[in-house]
Amino acid sequence: RIIALFEEHLGKQAGTDGDLAFNRAGAGLEGQLDCIAESINTDTYLRLLQEHQLLRWHRVEAREVRRRWIFMSHWTAVIRDMGDGALYAVDSWPLDNGFPPHIQTLSAWRANEPVKTHAGE
Repeated sequence: RIIALFEEHLGKQAGTDGDLAFNRAGAGLEGQLDCIAESINTDTYLRLLQEHQLLRWHRVEAREVRRRWIFMSHWTAVIRDMGDGALYAVDSWPLDNGFPPHIQTLSAWRANEPVKTHAGE
């Protein structure tokens, strides 16, 4: 949820508060971000939290890319669970600005599996 708050607050200052999900939803509109920009922003927010010791159970790892064909690539921020070492994708690109990002195991993200959500979210 903190990533959504960062997007909402900083989006007003940067002019990206109207950023829509994916690239096609906002094609041609000012302030739209691609997955590269989204993953860099999310990675930056997570690193700020880590720097201020606000991530207790996770550590930020290098961003990851998955490739399908030559021109189809998608980037995400990544965190590691400090308990079991599991890697998770933190992907805000598939959602409108200000919504909590999709979080799933990195292996599920790499396989492009649907994100499992809890009822009411």
